[in-house]
Amino acid sequence: MPSVKLPGFPLGSRVKGVDGDGDGTVVVTVMGTPSTWHPYTWKNGTAKQLPVLAGAANAQVTEISNGYVIGDALDSDFHSTAVLWNKDGKVTALPNGDSTTAINSQGLILGSNKKLVSGLWQLTTDVGAAPSDGRVYTLGDDGTPAGAKALAGTTYPRFPAVWRCS
Repeated sequence: MPSVKLPGFPLGSRVKGVDGDGDGTVVVTVMGTPSTWHPYTWKNGTAKQLPVLAGAANAQVTEISNGYVIGDALDSDFHSTAVLWNKDGKVTALPNGDSTTAINSQGLILGSNKKLVSGLWQLTTDVGAAPSDGRVYTLGDDGTPAGAKALAGTTYPRFPAVWRCS
């Protein structure tokens, strides 16, 4: 597949991690050098740099949904903190969050907490742990976690799985 040049990014930069929203907004991480990462939105030919969390050296985006962007703020040693950019572009650290994986249209966020256990946030509110009896990779718009799970007493192989929350 041929590459496409999008206008508005710093000259000589490379793009990493692309995701799109229903309104045509695209989020990308622009890498100026191997150790310089900046989050951007791009829509209708215009690139807009998102702010980096105070105290962080870099940031990367993971996904966008309904105007909310998730990603990770990175310190100079690339230790991460899970973050959310609201619809106005304001960045907020997720409580006890280490990294982000997915966000659904209702603002439910999947990621890992500082103990590297799968966690869930409703926008910036910690709502607890994600299912721990498998690997959760994404969330349905109804909040259903989906991923892969091994048979009881085994580690592999893993099979597609969804978890029903009550």
